[in-house]
Amino acid sequence: MRNFFRFVFNTFVVLLFVGLIITLLVTYDSYPSEYEAKPISGVVFDAESRKPVEGAVVVAIWSEYGGAFQAYKIDELEVQETVTDSQGKYTLPGWPLKRSRNWSAFVPTDEPRIFAYKYKYSPKYIYNGIVQEMGRRQPYKHERTISWHGSTDIYMSPLIYTENERWRIESQFIQITPSIYYGCGWKKLTHLLLEVDKQRIEIESHWYLSEGDGHRPECPGAIKLIENARKSKE
Repeated sequence: MRNFFRFVFNTFVVLLFVGLIITLLVTYDSYPSEYEAKPISGVVFDAESRKPVEGAVVVAIWSEYGGAFQAYKIDELEVQETVTDSQGKYTLPGWPLKRSRNWSAFVPTDEPRIFAYKYKYSPKYIYNGIVQEMGRRQPYKHERTISWHGSTDIYMSPLIYTENERWRIESQFIQITPSIYYGCGWKKLTHLLLEVDKQRIEIESHWYLSEGDGHRPECPGAIKLIENARKSKE
């Protein structure tokens, strides 16, 4: 009897392992190994005056997802930033076919996340409308070509700052500002980094430490970039 139960247990373990391998192979085969993104163009407006906003930084982030229920962000496949012209117009160029760095991840067709920011304005997000349903990515789609669906115009509200709302403004900056200590993502978002710093100076936000304080960034240069920009205004 003991041998019988051992046989059943071993068989179950083997079948479970084989099922896991098959699931991984099917999942891998269903994801594109390469992605491309179409250009995205639009206009940034002042939400109150309805006039175009010149000099706003527009950022697009295409993220890869995976893990349990395909719900976890694993990496950023592409990050792009641009600055609006005198008519408030912007263009994110997209990119030609490029290979994903994560074999088990995919880029949902409701990517990218786009937001705009300018000094004295609150950050404003817009969302790809292809599969948004009740705030969730549903259903998941695996398409090689990523396109934007819906309006690309962005309406930014002027920032109303009071000392009581300092925490809210700080949290907004944390959400949009790339780390200057971990990774090299800030190198693709230098315009955003300097634009955010203008507002941090105004609200006296001490948001970074010098490298001499024992903090050694993985990709040095962001602190010097910020400090040089500040010195040029003195």
